[in-house]
Amino acid sequence: MSCVELAAPVSDACTAERRRATLSTRLSRLYFGMSLILVIIGCSVLYVGISATLSATDFQILEKRLLTLRDVIDDSGTTETDIYHEVSEDLEGPRRVYMRIITDNPDIAVSTPEMPSDLRPELFPKMQKGSDGKVHQGVIEGSGGRYFRAVSIRVQLPARWGALPVILQVAVDTSRDELILGWLRQILAFVICLAAVLCWISAHYLVRRELRPLQQITKAASLIESKNFSYRLQRSNLPAELDELAEQFNQMLERLQSAYGRMRHYADEVAHELRSPINKM
Repeated sequence: MSCVELAAPVSDACTAERRRATLSTRLSRLYFGMSLILVIIGCSVLYVGISATLSATDFQILEKRLLTLRDVIDDSGTTETDIYHEVSEDLEGPRRVYMRIITDNPDIAVSTPEMPSDLRPELFPKMQKGSDGKVHQGVIEGSGGRYFRAVSIRVQLPARWGALPVILQVAVDTSRDELILGWLRQILAFVICLAAVLCWISAHYLVRRELRPLQQITKAASLIESKNFSYRLQRSNLPAELDELAEQFNQMLERLQSAYGRMRHYADEVAHELRSPINKM
């Protein structure tokens, strides 16, 4: 037997090993990619949900303060002092709310003390003609990375104040929301990185474990070359997809074992017949 013929089985075995490793790598990458995508989607949904909740909470605060201010103005017993106190209320709360009343009546044209310069009247949501009584909302980008959620509404002053049109503007500082979302982004980024590592480790482990039955079949096939037909695949540990294949493989080994036994028996008889005439001579 030549060296080329001896090297052929070794080369085939190496090629099969590379193919098996390639399949393992591909399955690991597929599992890793799908798992990581699910983690990213979950984190994105969580982030969007929390962001939407914070925005909805801000808008509820603004709408409540805006409607309260409108009711105070409409109340017949309200004085200019009451309006000023309403505008100045909750200035030091956890969510700083700023209010402004724009009207030609100087007695009630007031705004929250120390209102930031970023909250200029022209930056608030614009109101279209014929939209009296409708709340308009928007976002104002301030300096230094500050953001404000703002609402505006146009109403009519009572007759005792001249029945003049008035614009109510209310804004809330969302810096705390941005801080919370910034922390959340960092936490989710860490979670995604950690999940990526865990997904790759689990993918590699699970794929190798699931490919173990194929290694058993490869081992059984290699025993055919050594004429060892007594080996049988253990079907109890095989997945359902490979159970029928293992059964057919075991039946093939039985047929080969039976055929090989008959061939050896026939060869022994032929050798015995050939030796008998020689012994009689």
